[in-house]
Amino acid sequence: MKNIVIFLLLSIGLILLQIYLSKKISRFYGLILPSLTFILSIFTVLNLMLVEGETLFQFIIQVIYTLLLCNLPTFLFLVIYYHFHQKNKR
Repeated sequence: MKNIVIFLLLSIGLILLQIYLSKKISRFYGLILPSLTFILSIFTVLNLMLVEGETLFQFIIQVIYTLLLCNLPTFLFLVIYYHFHQKNKR
């Protein structure tokens, strides 16, 4: 229960930070968190190993699944960025 509360507070804090950074005049501030989460997802994929008895197809599926799963925060941060960046242009 304690871990879930910490995870939720951290997630809410990161989303609020992304909203704050996306509202800045400079467009590069809002791209900091999406860039960091994308780099972390690449590191996660680089840590995958082909296990003995696993086919290449299974490994490729595992890489694709890991990339999609690890980039969910990246997509969320980019949606927030584009929403507030377009709002600031008006």
